[in-house]
Amino acid sequence: MEENQIITENEPVCLTVEQLPPKARAAYDHKRFPKIWQALFAVALMWITVQPVAQFLLLISNNQLSTLFHSAFGYDMFNVILSQFFAVLIIPLFMALIFKVDFKATFRLKKGLNIIQILLILVMAIGFYFLAQELNVRAIEVFRKIFGENESSSSSVSSATIPQLLFEIVLCCGLPAICEELFFRGFVMRSFERRGKLMAVLFSTLLFSIMHSNFYQIVYAFLIGLIIGIIVMATDSLLAGSIFHFTVNLFTTLLCYPPISEVYSSFVRNNLELFSYLALTILPAIGAGALLLYLFYTKKRNTRLHGTP
Repeated sequence: MEENQIITENEPVCLTVEQLPPKARAAYDHKRFPKIWQALFAVALMWITVQPVAQFLLLISNNQLSTLFHSAFGYDMFNVILSQFFAVLIIPLFMALIFKVDFKATFRLKKGLNIIQILLILVMAIGFYFLAQELNVRAIEVFRKIFGENESSSSSVSSATIPQLLFEIVLCCGLPAICEELFFRGFVMRSFERRGKLMAVLFSTLLFSIMHSNFYQIVYAFLIGLIIGIIVMATDSLLAGSIFHFTVNLFTTLLCYPPISEVYSSFVRNNLELFSYLALTILPAIGAGALLLYLFYTKKRNTRLHGTP
């Protein structure tokens, strides 16, 4: 019998989980998925440990690893490694082990993507990234008028050389795309799914945006998290979220790299109206079209492969 098949009590037939009646499916999922309180506890634990863990481990390791930190860039990268592994990744994995949840189903590791879905995700990332950035810039202007300047809003250090850029791509783009997706679109969103898919997407997105602990980044994080939640929910594959997450992080990293940043900033300054039109109209329209096509294609694919949309 396959892993996702169960035998009903009254009928001697094997059904996949997706083929169960709604009430039976809900009861089955309630047993194998994390509870909402467990997800909220995991988020709270992550939020209070992400910085202290990084600072503490850095402090006790400073004597042995001091030669690595000749620059603020080295410190930032080490901080990313510690925070992602010890505060973001370990918590949901440990809680999944403790509460004996269905690991593969909770973290959405059973289903994959094909090349069409991947290409549509890349188009969506391009379309929605610049929209999120532009809306966030406008939100920051409003926030600053209300709350004043935020000294920590630009505290990260950009790479200055090609090796540093490659190192930053691996750590600042790759690690969050794995660790944060396992946490929020896996453990957290799966727990809220018992209250409905819309509730799961919205609450996981809200917690994801709050997790960044930066009020001046919350609009960007919410919009990006919302798109990720939608495509992951449609596909039930964490790979969809990881690809989108990695791509938007890659854009940020490349656009902060000085040689690229100078050209990009110059283009924006000299073509402000054109850039605003592209970022707020053309690219979002392309992203929205790709999203609709992705949802339609994924529904058809799920029906063909799994018997349910």
